[in-house]
Amino acid sequence: LLFHLWESIGQRFGYYFLRENCALRLAELLTVATGEDFGIDPMLWYAPVTFFHHLEDADRESGGALVQSVKFLPSSQRVLYHEFSKLDVSSRNLFNNVISQELRLSDALGALPGLQERVALLDVLLAYYQYRLAPYPKDDESKKARVLNERKDEVLLLRLALPPSSAPDNDEIKPLTPPSKGSKPSKGGVAFARNSEFGGYLRGEFSSFHYDSIGNNNLAGSALVVLDASFGYSESEGLFIDQVDFVRARKINVNTVRIAGESTWSWDVATGLKRDRLDCTSCLEIYGSAAIGRALQIGQDWTAHATIEGRLESKGDRVTL
Repeated sequence: LLFHLWESIGQRFGYYFLRENCALRLAELLTVATGEDFGIDPMLWYAPVTFFHHLEDADRESGGALVQSVKFLPSSQRVLYHEFSKLDVSSRNLFNNVISQELRLSDALGALPGLQERVALLDVLLAYYQYRLAPYPKDDESKKARVLNERKDEVLLLRLALPPSSAPDNDEIKPLTPPSKGSKPSKGGVAFARNSEFGGYLRGEFSSFHYDSIGNNNLAGSALVVLDASFGYSESEGLFIDQVDFVRARKINVNTVRIAGESTWSWDVATGLKRDRLDCTSCLEIYGSAAIGRALQIGQDWTAHATIEGRLESKGDRVTL
């Protein structure tokens, strides 16, 4: 595997989300190293999460010879939220004032009563700048990256002058379900339906990538659906389109951590094609919708959310908002 990676240095690859993506490249590397089949020659698509399902299947067939362990590594954002939640109210306010440039860092430290409070504030500030710098390459010379690095260096110099503290206990962070334990990305279904205008009909549906908000997915209640199509067939109407969602995405944000600049909004967007009348199989219209709102986590198993939605529908020369 290492030798093949060395040979691949400098090679450029095209990127296509539903087929030639990062997961397919990883599958190709492991195929070279192990000789196992990770589905690297897909007929139509290779959704990123597909790789993990192939890996689990291959590991099971090999008697557990491929995967020794699976470890949850929290993102820099998740670590930041966890560490910030442990600060007291006054330290949280000082933190937000520092990152929004309303208060100098030295003044914030001077307002704290003890050494442990200053250490905790500096540690969370380091986690914050680590999170904000994550999207930038190490050699990024843009103004934004440069400013973030300067602020991080200021925090780091002050932190090095204080005694060490224990490392963040990431074991306290609730792990997410591994991608391989979630639902597989494609979905298909067959049903029988009845319409008062043209009677009973068969209904089939298929989605190339389908993670709905409910069920065993690993998007923490959010959703991403790509090319979700449903068709109907009856003797009187023949084959007809019921509905096609080109893209449907939902972000359920139950974040209760109030960090300056961090969004607490939930949102929903969709675009597709649908019948505008249930008694007409050829009356199709294009639609697009967007919604924004709030979500609330209730215990471990329930999430409540409310949104306000705007919808644009177009049929021929008629557009409706």
